[in-house]
Amino acid sequence: MKRSTILIIFLIVLLALPVFAEENMEDIATEIVTEVVAEAPAEPIIETPAETHIEGVTEKTDIHYTGKYCAECHEKTPIKDKDKSLKFGGDFTRLCKCHGYEPGTYIHPVDIFPSEEKKKKIPKEFPLTKGKISCGTCHDIYLQCQKNTRFKVLNKRFLRGAPYVSRTDLCFRCHDERKYTMLNPHNQLTPDGKIIIEKCLYCHKVKPDEIHEHFNEVKLIGNLEVLCYRCHLKQSKMHPINA
Repeated sequence: MKRSTILIIFLIVLLALPVFAEENMEDIATEIVTEVVAEAPAEPIIETPAETHIEGVTEKTDIHYTGKYCAECHEKTPIKDKDKSLKFGGDFTRLCKCHGYEPGTYIHPVDIFPSEEKKKKIPKEFPLTKGKISCGTCHDIYLQCQKNTRFKVLNKRFLRGAPYVSRTDLCFRCHDERKYTMLNPHNQLTPDGKIIIEKCLYCHKVKPDEIHEHFNEVKLIGNLEVLCYRCHLKQSKMHPINA
């Protein structure tokens, strides 16, 4: 039985067992996935000349990990770590045209200069393009240029440093996890029973009078339903990672 098949079976069984603590599940899953990637026989990487544009390619065509469609992005045969001969001057917004142009489509802004403080936390294997964050900062573009069915399963989005158990594991390679702790506005009392005013102001214009004011009298900063959707609507476009 192939190790990739064993991995899939293991993860399904593991996720079905509530007796495991969440953190233990993630640690075990990470260890198993990493072991599979390390031990599975790698498919040979073959340098192939850029092919002529293949007719029938549409925005729905998955060109990644096929080893074909080179001419979709390259003007001529690229040379690894040298001349990539990219079309459009290497402009990723035009090269990755299948993915759209709307900001809400993407997890992270690109074509921006990170602060000096942020640069110190960006790993060396996450390269900047002329000092700016680009698609290639998080995505190993070259990886998906080769035909590799193994990585297409284990690293579908060809992320640097993958595999990751969750997407935020990638985010916290550069971002400080402590600064992104989820706020629970419903936890409104201190251990000794006092109201945390800052939590009230997440939805209210002013702290309500909890003794005399009726629910219909409180002043909210917006429509109640919209306020709830800020956190509770799945696939909310208001969230930077559309989660």
